[in-house]
Amino acid sequence: MLDVVLACRGTRARADDSGHFELPVDVPDDGAAAVAFLIGDRTIGVAGLNQVAFNASTLQIAQDTDAWIRARHFAATEITAYAPCLPGSTSNKINKLESILSSIFTHVTKYAPDWQTYWLGFMMDEEASYGFSPSSLETINHYLNGLMLGASITSNAFYFTEDFPNGTPADWTLAEYNSILSLSFPAPQVYNSYMVSFVNAACSKYKDCVNDVTINSHLSGTFGSPSAVTKMIHGQPYTASMGFLQGQTPGFYNLFR
Repeated sequence: MLDVVLACRGTRARADDSGHFELPVDVPDDGAAAVAFLIGDRTIGVAGLNQVAFNASTLQIAQDTDAWIRARHFAATEITAYAPCLPGSTSNKINKLESILSSIFTHVTKYAPDWQTYWLGFMMDEEASYGFSPSSLETINHYLNGLMLGASITSNAFYFTEDFPNGTPADWTLAEYNSILSLSFPAPQVYNSYMVSFVNAACSKYKDCVNDVTINSHLSGTFGSPSAVTKMIHGQPYTASMGFLQGQTPGFYNLFR
């Protein structure tokens, strides 16, 4: 999986996924390996910027996604919805982000060979502290629904929501979280006991029960352990009916490195 994050602050920290994945020599390494998307015994690596920034142009992001696909690696393009990096009013920020998503989609589907098989679409990193209100994130994700639904009929491409309500009751409500998820594949950041309860409550009340759980490998103890965290989450792991997942062992999670 290719993780390219728009960023306007922060530094690029190097990381890997415990040796399970190495960048192919024919693909540029323009940032940190941030996440490993584990599918049974298969690891799809992720490389990109670790914070929302514009030191990578939209074209560069699209071309890097294209490069991973040409190397026959499953790739998802991660975009962090970080409002302070986007210009103008809230509506202008939303329009700019939607334009970025549209431009990447158009480039990848036009130029990347066999993108229908190897591109998994977008992974949206959306957090309560990143400056967009729940209603703004709903607008952005509804736009993505329209952008990706047609492609998903004949390809593996759709979108994931790597969301974090900040882990306190003062942030997103359960109803807001459910609305933000829209039709996406949820990839909730389960970094503490609050998020365990939150995600399980979303499963009970709204049937948001198929999760590609995001785990922070930098945390010590229980919440840094994929096996421990995934056992605490109700429902079922993300298995999907995507062609490339057929025959894989369930137990998928998104590992932040």
